[in-house]
Amino acid sequence: MNTPPILAVDSLDTVVSLCIILNKVMKTPCPRALPVIRISLLCGLALVARPTLAAPPINDNFTNRTALAGLNVAARATNNFATGEIGEPRHAGQGAMRSLWWSWRPPVDGLAELLVTNVGAPQTRSAVYTGDVLTNLSLIISNAATTNRTLSFVVKGSETYQLAVDQLTTASPTAFDINLTLNSFFFTHPTLNSRVTVGIALALAATNSLPDQIMTRID
Repeated sequence: MNTPPILAVDSLDTVVSLCIILNKVMKTPCPRALPVIRISLLCGLALVARPTLAAPPINDNFTNRTALAGLNVAARATNNFATGEIGEPRHAGQGAMRSLWWSWRPPVDGLAELLVTNVGAPQTRSAVYTGDVLTNLSLIISNAATTNRTLSFVVKGSETYQLAVDQLTTASPTAFDINLTLNSFFFTHPTLNSRVTVGIALALAATNSLPDQIMTRID
């Protein structure tokens, strides 16, 4: 038996179009339905559909996280075709779905603020870690709010921080904006998220990690 010649095509639409042409020119009936990947013998011609798979975002995997730099950083991202990884932490208590990764080393010590603003639905969740190994990251802070929320955390200029953003539900992929701000002025006493007693005098202490800026008042 002679092996029919093979014509490789990239999509199901191309296969259907070729079927229509063969039907008109060579009076060959077209199959009523063609699966995405199938070899069909039509008039001695083998049609091989090879669908093109969409590529995930560059920073889909932890090892390919996008490096950020500076005191103020802004970026827009979409998690379309993003995935979770084996061994990935549970961001804000939920397993990874369509997570994206960034890496940031602040130029100086300070108080960082990370705001993730949703462009579409569903809502997102975010987390900040330290460490260089996906399966052994240390959580700094995270949130899974249904509304946009700022994460505030103290950073050191000698440390690298890993930022993860994922969606909150299993709905369709979403787009979002990332805004990362580093404030060089921050309180050293009381420390961030400390509880204080109402009616008791409290000593305030602050520092500034940028020598070219002068701190004149603490409120």
